[in-house]
Amino acid sequence: MNHPAFACPPDAAVVARHLLAAFRNTDLEALEVWLDQADTAPANTPKMDTGAEERWELLRSVARRMRCGMNQFSLRLTDRLEGGELCLTLLAHLAASRASSLRLTEDIENVLEFSPNLAH
Repeated sequence: MNHPAFACPPDAAVVARHLLAAFRNTDLEALEVWLDQADTAPANTPKMDTGAEERWELLRSVARRMRCGMNQFSLRLTDRLEGGELCLTLLAHLAASRASSLRLTEDIENVLEFSPNLAH
């Protein structure tokens, strides 16, 4: 999978939704792509309001934590994604920040059901 090409960067909610979907589908390639997208997110552009800046900052932090946990998991230093449940909760919160129809609790439960060892 290639990195998504955007005319302008997506907002943090879009990236968070893609990260949740990739995690839910255990699509490691897509997960890497969207973690990269989160990590290279725009920083403090003149058109970005304070709320958007804070959402991107939180998304970058969650993505870095997830990447660190995935590295530890792949090196077999742990049998689960440390802090995974918190990361998924924060991603779901960010994903819902512009889509109030997303059922936050149900989405998190669905992700955890499909990946029980990764998210505790």
